[in-house]
Amino acid sequence: MKLKIRAIKWVSLSPLAPRWLKVLCLQLVMNEIAKGFKSLFDKADLSSITQEQRDEINKAITKMNLARGKGMEA
Repeated sequence: MKLKIRAIKWVSLSPLAPRWLKVLCLQLVMNEIAKGFKSLFDKADLSSITQEQRDEINKAITKMNLARGKGMEA
């Protein structure tokens, strides 16, 4: 795993790497992050959270989606 991260870091920071390779590395990183979130929420007991916590989670999700460019369709 550490070798994979080091390779991704090297490619993404290299000025000589082609753009399509950098996009592929970005996709790999995003997939790892999504996998981490999914495993975190699989372990969570969602029945014990309050409405205020749900609102905060929804605000965070909306903020992340706007940062990714999703949800900007009018």
